[in-house]
Amino acid sequence: MPDQNEDSFFKIIGELSDTKGADYYLFSNALFEKQADRLLEIVRQFTPKRENAALILCTDGGSPDSAFQIARCLKAAYKKLILYVFGKCKSAGTLIALAADEIVISEFGHFGPLDIQLSSKDEVYGQTPALDVKQALTTIAKLNVDNLPFPTLWSVPARQLVLWLMPFGVIAKKKSAVAMR
Repeated sequence: MPDQNEDSFFKIIGELSDTKGADYYLFSNALFEKQADRLLEIVRQFTPKRENAALILCTDGGSPDSAFQIARCLKAAYKKLILYVFGKCKSAGTLIALAADEIVISEFGHFGPLDIQLSSKDEVYGQTPALDVKQALTTIAKLNVDNLPFPTLWSVPARQLVLWLMPFGVIAKKKSAVAMR
């Protein structure tokens, strides 16, 4: 049997849905494939849809691919995406925010950088941010791609690894860079 707080929550969401003409989705989790797939399935199956989508998001981040899929799905299914941030919205969560048409943020809401994580056995969680391009290239150059526990798109040994630095539009090899057209 629902309690009074749950009833109040659904009443508020119902009123907001009518006022904003939006379907509301609550996502409070890490943004990885399994979690993203679950949200995408709910969005796809939810009918009839209102004109807009409203996403209440709280996340430490996760996979940029999963964040991109969520943003793309919501933008394709709805005319407008409204993002509510009442707490942390880090890394991949910030990527979703970039797709929003409107952002409602509380005084406690905050975004984090779009930072790729590199594995590091010296760090507590086994990862370190790749905010420094030189550090990232140095770390990647040390990888032995042939021995990774998952398939990669790279078919060359780590010493010949080519990394595409999208923000700069540059292909960087270990000791040289060539501008892309």
